[in-house]
Amino acid sequence: MKKTNAVVRFLSAHHARSLPTLRVALGIAALFLFFEPGRVNASPTIVTGGEYLDQAGHNQACFWKDGACVSLDKPTGPIKSSMVYSLAVSGPDVYAGGSATESSGVEAAGYWKNGVWVGLANPHGVRRAAVIALALSGPDVYACCECYNDAGVDNAGYYKNGNWMALPNPLGPYKATVWTLALSGPDVYAGGWIEDSSHMQKAGYWKNGTWVGLAGPFGNEHRSEVRSLAVSGQDVYATGWLYDARNVRLAGYWKNGAWVSLDNPTDRTTHNTAQVLTVSGSDVYVGGSSHKGSEPASAGYWKNGDWVGLKGPEGTTDGSVTSLLVIDSEVCAIVTAYDPKTNGELTGLWKDGAFIEPANPRGPSYFAWVNALSSDLVQSGAPDSQ
Repeated sequence: MKKTNAVVRFLSAHHARSLPTLRVALGIAALFLFFEPGRVNASPTIVTGGEYLDQAGHNQACFWKDGACVSLDKPTGPIKSSMVYSLAVSGPDVYAGGSATESSGVEAAGYWKNGVWVGLANPHGVRRAAVIALALSGPDVYACCECYNDAGVDNAGYYKNGNWMALPNPLGPYKATVWTLALSGPDVYAGGWIEDSSHMQKAGYWKNGTWVGLAGPFGNEHRSEVRSLAVSGQDVYATGWLYDARNVRLAGYWKNGAWVSLDNPTDRTTHNTAQVLTVSGSDVYVGGSSHKGSEPASAGYWKNGDWVGLKGPEGTTDGSVTSLLVIDSEVCAIVTAYDPKTNGELTGLWKDGAFIEPANPRGPSYFAWVNALSSDLVQSGAPDSQ
């Protein structure tokens, strides 16, 4: 079954320091597989993207391939820092979406193609913007972007080959956010949420520019969000969360508009979080975190509704899975956690039962972070559904 690329991306509290309206307490990375057309690659190459601290203490955009760090040149001008929020791969070409921040503090959106910066102008003028998801379909490059207007309100939309495609809020001139992109044939899906006049968030997605609202079992009056999309055949999956009448955050996903709840494996009275979804054959994987009472969150994922916990490095707490990749039934994941030794966030790749931290080229005593996790799977010369 031939499909086009779908790249899913998640932001973190680390990056929320430069984009204050982004509220997910996660790490940032992207994971990709390279496959030769027409066959399954027995030994795929893993690529992760993110940033490290340079000698001036600023974020330097980069990606890691085969464990080696590849720095991405900052655009010309008074650029202070840069970050990678998303990756996409097509043959030999590597696209890294993110932002570059000037010394004035203005964050500009764009992406690197094979290390060359392609800037994307905010349609509202010189305002904060960042590419938070990338997707490729043939020669076309889609870039999901957070773009703020003069009032500081995020306006939903994406770029196609550099042209801005606005996604309207059907409820009026209120905030709308796109968090994830998925492509299937000629159709473009953009998932996120909109706000109503009372600033209540309502989950859903735009299909070819038309809003499709997603309601939970409690009705639309409870706050909800879409964080990840996947299209498999005729089925559309959207994961995220909603709040019940107790104001408890419930994880789950929508399949063709119907809510599928994912139980907290330890305590149904406390929050749990769904961040990312991927479909492999008939299996549905959802990554996120769960809580037990007042204890810190635990990282893990649900496979067909059953919880699988993933332990971060010794001594870390408050973990979460921000991305998942399934390779021949084996799961790779980006895990983020709080490290009390540094009083900061620790991110890394969970693979083969081990947590692998990203390497800062300046040495092991300097910080580096990885971002969302996605895949580029090729069958018979065409990308698969995720």
